[in-house]
Amino acid sequence: MGGKTQVLKTLAEAMTMLNHEGHSEEYEKVMYKIINPKSITMGQLYGQFDPVSHEVSGFCLTSWTYLDRLTASAKINQTG
Repeated sequence: MGGKTQVLKTLAEAMTMLNHEGHSEEYEKVMYKIINPKSITMGQLYGQFDPVSHEVSGFCLTSWTYLDRLTASAKINQTG
């Protein structure tokens, strides 16, 4: 199955374009990052739990999402 990345890009561009055309209630601006799936483990991406020490580590995906929302919030506070 090919074309998954192109479908993602097309959908993101369409939603962003609709947002810019005044449909901001229905569509949000989409920002995405494409990573090489072999460059990071699933535990690093989604987080992993160590059953011995009960520590949780990783969460790259969660960290990126948090930073993106934090950046967006800061931009809103500056303009509003």
